[in-house]
Amino acid sequence: MKQKPNLLAVVCLVVAFVWLWGVADVGAEVIKIGITDAGNEENYKALTDHLGRAGNDRFEIVFYPSVEELYRDFILRKLRMAFVGPVLYVEAHRDHGVVPLVKARPSASVIAVRDDSPITTLEGLRGRRLALGYPESTTSNLVPRLILWQNKIDRNDLVDDPGAFSRGGNTVYWEYLGTHSKVAEAVLDGSFDAGAMVDAVFDRYKNRGLRALHTSEPYPGVPVICHGDEGEAFKARMRSLFSSYSPPASTGYHLLKDGAQVASDSDYEVIRYLCTVVLGTRF
Repeated sequence: MKQKPNLLAVVCLVVAFVWLWGVADVGAEVIKIGITDAGNEENYKALTDHLGRAGNDRFEIVFYPSVEELYRDFILRKLRMAFVGPVLYVEAHRDHGVVPLVKARPSASVIAVRDDSPITTLEGLRGRRLALGYPESTTSNLVPRLILWQNKIDRNDLVDDPGAFSRGGNTVYWEYLGTHSKVAEAVLDGSFDAGAMVDAVFDRYKNRGLRALHTSEPYPGVPVICHGDEGEAFKARMRSLFSSYSPPASTGYHLLKDGAQVASDSDYEVIRYLCTVVLGTRF
């Protein structure tokens, strides 16, 4: 006659298993990091793996189609950290007290034209169509507008009036397209005569028919930000994790392809100054 299983023993085993599973998973929070480099997800796998090797936390990089959506979710605290441009960082620091953890390498702005374009100087942009990224962008809005201002193609010459293009003269018809890649593609397909983008994006498209018309000096790189009220231990741990990241040589382009450096708010004083001079906005 078979012996019936001891019900109490079975219950104890189940409880013990559930308890042990829970203990093993304690602290395994999913830390979400927002970024707008959609379509380039594969090249961030090495970063996610690196971050996940330390401690029990799991990391997830969330890719957004627009900076507006990313910023909204970050402010709503759906994200613990985010990659944002320097201009958006100084705005967020002023309005919400966010802080930078690390930053990518310095980057430059490139105003580019097609290889077969007759435009050879910045003066040649007068009466032309210029594509910009988005208003909060450093390298696809702030810096190119500084360059135009320095060449006396200032805000009085920049109009959001498509009819101004047909009238020619000193005006530049400009439009925000949303991302650096869209700017590059719009120049290549002839929708715009020139476009401003970050140097890394220009490098990805130059072999497809883009030519640099003007390249700026480098400016502070994209920061990874977090909320100011995060614990100091968390901030220190994230800075250590990001700054120790060294991607494999086989990894394709991504924002931390050249690694990350610890960042501080003072790194972005030059951006605040340029926002005041060029945009008339104080951060």
